[in-house]
Amino acid sequence: MTTSQDQRYCIITGASSGLGFEIARQLLLQENWHLILACRNDSRAQAALSSFPSDLETRNCVAETALLDMASLDSVRAFAQSYIEKKLPLHVLVNNISFLFLCLNVNGITRPHAGVYEIDYSVTEDGFETNIAVNYMGPFLLTNLLLPVLERSAPARIVNVSSLLYRQVNKATALSHLSPIGPLTATATYPLSKLYLNWHTHHFAHHILPTGVTTHAVCPGFIPTTGLGRAGPWYARWAMQNVMIWMPFAVSVERGAENCVGVIVGEAEEGNGMVWVKGGWVPGVEGAEEAEMGFASNVASFLSSNHSTNSNTTMDWKYYLMLAAFIVLAIIGIFFQSRIHGARNFRTGSTAPYGYGSRWGRRRGTSAATTPRKRWGWFRRN
Repeated sequence: MTTSQDQRYCIITGASSGLGFEIARQLLLQENWHLILACRNDSRAQAALSSFPSDLETRNCVAETALLDMASLDSVRAFAQSYIEKKLPLHVLVNNISFLFLCLNVNGITRPHAGVYEIDYSVTEDGFETNIAVNYMGPFLLTNLLLPVLERSAPARIVNVSSLLYRQVNKATALSHLSPIGPLTATATYPLSKLYLNWHTHHFAHHILPTGVTTHAVCPGFIPTTGLGRAGPWYARWAMQNVMIWMPFAVSVERGAENCVGVIVGEAEEGNGMVWVKGGWVPGVEGAEEAEMGFASNVASFLSSNHSTNSNTTMDWKYYLMLAAFIVLAIIGIFFQSRIHGARNFRTGSTAPYGYGSRWGRRRGTSAATTPRKRWGWFRRN
């Protein structure tokens, strides 16, 4: 008979939906897991909890929720202190935070996505740029605070959810963006935060972590169906949900979670301080040992005091290119959706596919039943 002493305790941040939720669901299909879903929205966390299978006890599994907002260092400290006071073990910490925030400035007023204007930094209450604060600063602090618990619970591991976008960052200048030396477009801070996370993984493995605790990063793949771009403009969200899912490089949330779960339950010694990318381990730091060491000391000093970011940034050609790509993809998506589902005939109310009685594909004076389908016929005058 199994008991709570046989359970492996695991904290998963951002587990109310998307990748974090799917990681939790797949772990609960196994045996002997006690999951803590750390979420910033209690109602969504409770909804996620209620959607798990009802037979968890038969596998000696438990799931509970706790409030944690990675954008607030005070919230991170409160969560860690609460967990430490419970005197529970901790075998796995999953830093699953992937947040892409674009803040638009309209007539000097900063607001999210009121239109396509100048992009400015958005800073948290602690003075950090939002993407870097949520994706990196919060996980860095949480890991440091819970490190003694992980050490007492060894063997234990830390799993950081990263992204392939970190490869876009110029590593030679990455350190300069930790402090507000800008200008730096807000769209660039997401891959930058993931590079920092990989450096964090390497540094902990080689310089900080005690014996019995390992740290790993994993790139689950591009998953457009998660809430990654939930703070983006409507056309970006629409393209994510309806167009990007058909791209050959996209993966399902189930497949992405499988990649993460494989790292969570895999051999601890394998991949310590490295990044899991497309089925194999790659170094978290590629020939940048000195830069990574300097980065670690910079982060420590930043967390010890508040720094405000006042740099004004402007849209560059990369943002315009991204916007144009989303518009093109949206048009393509609408076109193929119409091909598949048909267009509504505004006179008759029918939804016959193009070429089969739709108002664009039928010759005048002919019925839908007798009109043959004509390839690309709706572009011609009949």
